[in-house]
Amino acid sequence: MELLINGKQLELSTDFAIEMEETNPFFNEQGSQSIPGKAVFSMYNLTLLGHPERIQSTNKINTNINIVIRHGVFQRVGKMVIFSASKSDGIEFTIYFNDGEFYTKIKDVKMRDINFIMNADPFTGSYAEKATAWLQHFEQVQSGQIETDYVIFPVATKITAGQDEKFLTDFTYEMLNEPDTSSTTNPYKLLGYTERLIDNVQCPVGYGVTPFLKLNYLLRSLFLHFNYSLLPSLFDTDDDLSKIVVLNNNADTICSGKLDYKQLVPTCTITDFIECIQNKFCCIFVPDSGNKTVAIRFFQTPENLTPDADISKFVVETPIISHEPFKQIKLSAGTTLESAEPAAETLEQLVYENIYISEANESQFATANFFVNEIVIRKSIGKVYKQISEDTSVSIKNIGSVFFNYDKKTADLEYDERNSQDEQTPLFIKTVGERPRPTFAYHFPLIGNKQHLNTGIKEGKEISEEKDGDCKIMFCFDRGMQSNKIYLGTPLCYDLSGNLTGNLSLQYAGAKGLFIRFWKEYDALLRHAFRKINCKLNMPVSDFLRFNICTPKLINGTPVLPVNIKYNISNKGIIISEAEFLSLRLLKPYNLEDEQRIPEFNTSQYYWIRDNNRDEVIAYAKNKYGSGIVFFITEYPPDVRTYQPPTEAQYNAGGRYHVQQCACEIRNYGSSGIYSVLETTTYTTWLEPKSK
Repeated sequence: MELLINGKQLELSTDFAIEMEETNPFFNEQGSQSIPGKAVFSMYNLTLLGHPERIQSTNKINTNINIVIRHGVFQRVGKMVIFSASKSDGIEFTIYFNDGEFYTKIKDVKMRDINFIMNADPFTGSYAEKATAWLQHFEQVQSGQIETDYVIFPVATKITAGQDEKFLTDFTYEMLNEPDTSSTTNPYKLLGYTERLIDNVQCPVGYGVTPFLKLNYLLRSLFLHFNYSLLPSLFDTDDDLSKIVVLNNNADTICSGKLDYKQLVPTCTITDFIECIQNKFCCIFVPDSGNKTVAIRFFQTPENLTPDADISKFVVETPIISHEPFKQIKLSAGTTLESAEPAAETLEQLVYENIYISEANESQFATANFFVNEIVIRKSIGKVYKQISEDTSVSIKNIGSVFFNYDKKTADLEYDERNSQDEQTPLFIKTVGERPRPTFAYHFPLIGNKQHLNTGIKEGKEISEEKDGDCKIMFCFDRGMQSNKIYLGTPLCYDLSGNLTGNLSLQYAGAKGLFIRFWKEYDALLRHAFRKINCKLNMPVSDFLRFNICTPKLINGTPVLPVNIKYNISNKGIIISEAEFLSLRLLKPYNLEDEQRIPEFNTSQYYWIRDNNRDEVIAYAKNKYGSGIVFFITEYPPDVRTYQPPTEAQYNAGGRYHVQQCACEIRNYGSSGIYSVLETTTYTTWLEPKSK
């Protein structure tokens, strides 16, 4: 057995042994590692390790050392972490490898510490001239002339006026990447080519413009910072995942004339960002320390659910099965941004508490006949509206978003809770032109307060600067150029008309949500499988070297997923001692179709139309008073929308419903416009059911 540091062998005692544990990253956040071991306290070892025993050292000791563990054909590359060194206790250390080694590297490293490989300052001239060059470059990006690592689309940082009802009224926003809608020749032009007065502050050229990095590029750069290559994944090839971008709220990105990618990322740690991705898409990042690569494995893909080997013959004792409580998944994300709060905690709650719910594209929404307490989900912006009745009047209110938690609340099941920690970004609409017939409208997400990293506000001789800003983790899809010649960034799978433009939304619930795409199988296993199985193993080294801990195995015909495997390395050889697995066979009884059912909306198929006997009353008046009379209504019936919609039985039966007598007058108008009331009487009004 050898422990090699820079090709040199560490001196070990003749009885040295070390116990290693490899873990499945799906079930362990610490990574694969050894239990603490001890090396000989010798001058050779101390010199090789940089003298960790010296108290008189003037330089910091490297306590994280690259190491190779070798025994015959077995070899692992890892990181040796030294805890202490003394003559009495020897040199104490732990070895981390693969994911364990990688986790030690990224611990406490911030996203803004990433070294990006790019030319941040390609243009020459003054700050304003270089900012102008960047604006022109961004136009080329939007027009498709240049393929880059980022995209540009409008976002709002603040709502300054307006109210969100059915017909939007006088909204104003603080925006980034605001299109210059006054340009009749260049649809890609952004505001920012000239100095502007914003909130009584003179802002420089390029202010209010910032690009958004593509998620697949950011992930590659993140791992490249640690000298790892990210292998191709669904984030590169999938039609929806490849369109995800990471938002930022930096208002002065190009004002210095440079484009610093470090200013385009969230202010979290790399660990937080990776955990966010894993908890959102049910995937893991699997480092290979030997090849310096990282693979992204999604749980809900065939290769992660299909056994690759039968290891039954290596099981030497009867496995021990632990019957622990079954669980269910609960998924959530941040909804602290204005208007991001969902209309109910879960989609199931929304359906349970409301009789009628429907979804509408923009055309349907504009012409929708809401009924009292009816819910309409406006697909293009993911907002939920409800008809509120007060006496005989009605109003349409936005009651929340579609960013529901996924939580089936199944009784007697514990939770496996996952919060992705990113912020859901609600959508808004800005109209350009005169209402009620705008020239066009465009959609954009709200991302919260803007930050400034390159500029300060000068008041007299004092300049106030933001030394650092705060940027939350936020994602959107780049849905590309729309019919209005403006790019659409949205967390949803709908275009600005409310029609499908993708097959995935960044919300958890619903037919196009993240649960169905990424979490459904995992939830099924939590509910009806995942029995813990502990086995004693006697596995040859040749088979152990082919053992993929992320892929299911077969034990006595039962598919199982490894959780960890333990083995001992010494001069005597490699002994695989034991392993822990989770069973993948669903145990009856179960009914996943019912347990994971997407709530169905009870959409009313019928509506009321109002009619009355006005013509009969007029005929009666003409017969009695002659021509020249006027029928004038003095009492109106309640708005038809205050009634619940017709039932199927009412529609099939036909006839009149909600019959009412309302007051009216028979008037006679003179030539001067002055009228006299000939008679006060009533007219009859009623509702008739019609089919949509």
